[in-house]
Amino acid sequence: MQFQKQPKEVQAVSNLLNTFLRWKGINGPPRGYEIYHPSAFGGCLRKMQYQRYVERGKIEMKPSPFEAKTIRIFDTGHSMHDRWAKYWEDLGVLRGVWECTNPVCQFFDDESMQRRPTGASSLLEFSQAPKPRKYGLDNKIGCFKPKKCACGNKEFKYHEIMVVDEEMNFRGHVDQILDFSEFPGGKQFKEGNPVRVLFKDEDLPKKPFVVDMKSINSFGYKSKLESGAPFNYKVQVTIYIHLLDLEYGILYFENKDDSSTKLVVVERNDELWAKIKEQSIFMNEMADDLLLPPPRPKTKDSFECKYCDFRSICQKKSGIWDDPDLGNKRLAFYGGFS
Repeated sequence: MQFQKQPKEVQAVSNLLNTFLRWKGINGPPRGYEIYHPSAFGGCLRKMQYQRYVERGKIEMKPSPFEAKTIRIFDTGHSMHDRWAKYWEDLGVLRGVWECTNPVCQFFDDESMQRRPTGASSLLEFSQAPKPRKYGLDNKIGCFKPKKCACGNKEFKYHEIMVVDEEMNFRGHVDQILDFSEFPGGKQFKEGNPVRVLFKDEDLPKKPFVVDMKSINSFGYKSKLESGAPFNYKVQVTIYIHLLDLEYGILYFENKDDSSTKLVVVERNDELWAKIKEQSIFMNEMADDLLLPPPRPKTKDSFECKYCDFRSICQKKSGIWDDPDLGNKRLAFYGGFS
């Protein structure tokens, strides 16, 4: 099938956007590799340590810029998170941090909701207003959306829960935490213009759980999910489960080609968690001496190695792949988890 050639000014519009996305990807804020991101910890930890040393200026390496298409794929995933969070918010089952949208929220007293007295002009007051109140910061799994703020406002902005562990050097955001303990049940869908209720109230989860959203194309949807969730996703959710003291998590896959969905449960795994803790603490100790763990991929021809920014350093200069004891070192560091 041949497409009609576009006028040069039309093609320039597309090229302009692609140029901007590549420029933005290179010049945007750093990802911050000094800390360990749960979403990357199921991959090659040698690569993660390389990234940390580049950020420290100990290794000179200019990362390959992402193509504009790749950046759009990432952005599509981020927008999917927002869309699904709104679904759960409307159902009243989403826990998180909720920020009041009233820009002068703090000008109202917590108890009486009376305006606090100030001597400044209204314009100056507005420009110097402290940040609006946030709810849910005192609980590691956040709170339900408040009915009303202390200032009287009823509109809130949702923020994802952040998980932090200083000892293991973890920091990351959780897509969603769902809690059905205050959900009124399926009866609400029989009021007004009713729809067929597809669930039983007694089947809904009894305790809060973490959800991580993944967008995936049709090929991955059919092939990668046949035997459950990929290992690196399980590691990510396992970290969330343990840092938030939850019993399980769910990987929620959405096929980006037709919006079909598939859910995969990730059970609490204390053995895997113990290995993750061991790895993270050991890697922090290694960082003081600029040491590196063994590569996780089984061969240097693997897909993960083929597109790694550190391939030349790792494969040609480090000598790790020629080490006759590499298999034992990999087993000792990663255990049976891969």
